[in-house]
Amino acid sequence: MAARDAKGLYAKAARDEAPAMIGFVPNSPYEPPMSPDLIPDSAQETTAQLADRLTRFILAKLVDGAQAVVLHALAVARHEGLEAGDLGDGVGQFAEAGRP
Repeated sequence: MAARDAKGLYAKAARDEAPAMIGFVPNSPYEPPMSPDLIPDSAQETTAQLADRLTRFILAKLVDGAQAVVLHALAVARHEGLEAGDLGDGVGQFAEAGRP
């Protein structure tokens, strides 16, 4: 761990100079999220099922984020007088597919 501690944060926490370093200091508070997006339940699902659900969750977030970026680029392009096809076939098709 010390080899990867480029900023010396773990060393400071070990000397009690960084008392709020979550996950390192025993008395650091953990506040569970009020509204988590994903709640794994290892008592009801196998490791493979949990991994599959987590993978699908992450991929959906990535696609949503990528779609937002493409739609923003499309909006900027249209503002500049360009069309979806002017951004390249892949971008135009992706943007059009994401429209409600």
